[in-house]
Amino acid sequence: MTSRKFYALSVAATAAASAYPIYMGIATLAAALRDGAVDAAAYPKYVIPYAPLGLALLLAACLMPLLVKRLRRYALPAASLLAAAVFFACE
Repeated sequence: MTSRKFYALSVAATAAASAYPIYMGIATLAAALRDGAVDAAAYPKYVIPYAPLGLALLLAACLMPLLVKRLRRYALPAASLLAAAVFFACE
């Protein structure tokens, strides 16, 4: 398998696994902006950790080819730090 196919499959799998949590995070954020708050009955409890986690993983997977090209052997630690920073910023 070529590296392009591997990266494409990695991004596709990460996007598929993160689609629902990211969608619910966007829906919750839209409700909060529209109504000023989110009703407790309509608030999905799993949105807090999973939406930022999905965003962080998806961003790291998308940027991995660039990081490998620029940082070579330090790409994985850089992607991990980037994903952690995005997670905590979104959290």
